[in-house]
Amino acid sequence: MYFCIMKAKKVVVNQTIQFKAYSKISALGKARDDVNRTLKDCGYDVEVILCKQYRVPFLSNVMGLLKNIAMILRHPLGTEYIVQYPVSSKVIFPWVLRLQRLLGNKVTILIHDIQTIRNGRDLKPDLRVFRLANKLIAHTEAMSRWIKDHGVKTPTAFTQLFDYYTDDDFRPKEDLLKRKNEIVFAGYLKKSSFFAPLSAYDFGDLTFHLYGKVDEGFQAGGNTQYCGIFQSNHTATVLGGWGLVWDGTSIDTCEGDLGEYLRLIASHKLSLYLAMGIPVIVWKESAEAEFITREGLGIAVASLKELPERIAAITDEEYSRMLDRCRAQGEILRRGGRLKKCIMENGK
Repeated sequence: MYFCIMKAKKVVVNQTIQFKAYSKISALGKARDDVNRTLKDCGYDVEVILCKQYRVPFLSNVMGLLKNIAMILRHPLGTEYIVQYPVSSKVIFPWVLRLQRLLGNKVTILIHDIQTIRNGRDLKPDLRVFRLANKLIAHTEAMSRWIKDHGVKTPTAFTQLFDYYTDDDFRPKEDLLKRKNEIVFAGYLKKSSFFAPLSAYDFGDLTFHLYGKVDEGFQAGGNTQYCGIFQSNHTATVLGGWGLVWDGTSIDTCEGDLGEYLRLIASHKLSLYLAMGIPVIVWKESAEAEFITREGLGIAVASLKELPERIAAITDEEYSRMLDRCRAQGEILRRGGRLKKCIMENGK
C-alpha cells in the first residue's frame, strides 16, 4: 500500500485539446484519466485546460497562454504542479514554465509521449521543455538515460509501467489456462504495419486476436482474427492468454521509428495486458524486456517467428505461475501503485 503525504497545495495539470468519444475505446485519453484519478486520490487538485485549435495558429497560442495564466492565478504562490506531457502547444508552454519559475512555483513534467522521437522530428522543442522543468517523470530507466544523454540535467525519475484502472475483475484463471495459444494485440491497428507478414506466416496452433479501430476494408487472415473494439475500462471483454507488444513493419524484428521507440518507452498496451492478468510478449531489445523477464511476467523474443517453439516449451505449471505473477502486478496497476510509489520515493 502506498500513501501520499501532502505538505502544500498540489495540482495536476492537463493542457490538451478536446478528446473525441473514440478516446473511450482507445488509449488516447485513458492514461491521462488514470493519472488524474491517482493524483486526486493523493490530494491533488485536477486542472483541465482545453485549448481550441483555431485556424490562425497565433490565436491558438494566445488563448492557450491566457488560460494557463488564469489557472496559475487560481492557486497560491508555492504551489507544486505536475503537468501531463505532451501539451497542446509547445510554442507557449516554455513561457508558462518560465512564469512558474519566476513565481517560485515548482513544476514536474510527467511524460506520456515524446512525439518527436516517435515521428522522427526535431527534438529541440521537447528538450527545451525538459530543461525548464524542476523534475521529470519518465517511463523507463532507458528513457531517463536518453534524456540525460541529450544534455538535460533536470532530475528524472521513472515509473517503469503505466498504471491501468479497470472496472472489471480478472478473468477466471481456468479460462486463461485454456487460452495459452491465443495472443492478443490491442491498439490502433492502422499504424501497426507488421500485420501483413504476420498473417502470411504459419504460426501453427497459435492465433492472434486483434482489437482496435481499423479502416474500412481491413481484413485479417491466416492465424489472425479481428475481434473488434472494446471500452478501455472493460478489460474482461478482451480474450487471450498472452499480450503482444510489437511495432514496425516486420515480424523478424521491431524496426523503423515506431519500432526503435520501444527501446525507450513503456507501452501503454503492456499495462493493459498486465491489468488483465495475462503474461506479455515483448521485443528482446525493448526497454521493458529485462524487467519483464526478471519479474517472470512474460517472454522476450528477437523475432515473432520464435513464438511457436517458445510457447510450446512452457508447461502448464510454468504458465500458471506466470499468471499469478501477472495478476499480482496487475493489482498494483489497478490502484495507481506505480505512480504513487514513484512520487513517494522522489519527494513529490
